[in-house]
Amino acid sequence: MIGFARIAPSQPLEMLDLQLRNLEAAGVTKFFSVIADIAGSSETIKNMLDFSREEDVIVITSLDRLVANVRAICEICDVMTRKGIAFQVIEIGLDTRTPDGKGMLRFLPILDDLRRITFIEAQRTGIDAARSADKYKGRKPTARAKTPDVLNAYRLGRTIAQITRDIGIGRASVYRILETNGLWAKRVADSNTL
Repeated sequence: MIGFARIAPSQPLEMLDLQLRNLEAAGVTKFFSVIADIAGSSETIKNMLDFSREEDVIVITSLDRLVANVRAICEICDVMTRKGIAFQVIEIGLDTRTPDGKGMLRFLPILDDLRRITFIEAQRTGIDAARSADKYKGRKPTARAKTPDVLNAYRLGRTIAQITRDIGIGRASVYRILETNGLWAKRVADSNTL
C-alpha cells in the first residue's frame, strides 16, 4: 500500500505526522509526503503515480490532501484505473476495491457540488448576520493597497507585464489604478496624437 500525505506550509508539522500515523495504521508501507499547497504538490503526486504498479493501493486520509476539486480527483482516478491501481480515502470510507467504493467514486462530483452549495449558503448566512449587526466590511481590496508601488513602477517606465509580475496583481487592477490616477488615459491620448 502506498500513502500520500500533504500539509500546507502554514500548517504545523504535527498535522503531517498525524496523517502519516493514520496511513501507517491503514497498512501503508511506502509513503509520499510533501509540504506544499495543492499546486506545489503535483510533482510528488506524479512521482507517486509513476512509482505505483498494477494491484497497488494508493491511500490518503482525506480528499483535500490530494486535490482541490473533483475534476482533478477524476483525472487522477483515471490514471489509477488505467494502471490497475486501487484508491482508498480513509475519511469517507472510499475503497475502489469494493463495489460500494467504485459506486461512491462515481458520486464524488455530486457530493462536491453539494459541499460547494452548503459552503456558499453558510457563507451567505454569515454575511447576512454580519450585515444585520453592522459588522460586515467585505473583502479588503488587495490591489488598491499596492497603488503607490504600481504608480512608482509605471513612472519608472516599467511595462504593464513587468508591473503585474513584480507586484503580484492582475493586469485589470494595474489598468484600473493607472486610470484612476489619470495616467492610463493620458498615455492613450498621447499615443493617439502621434
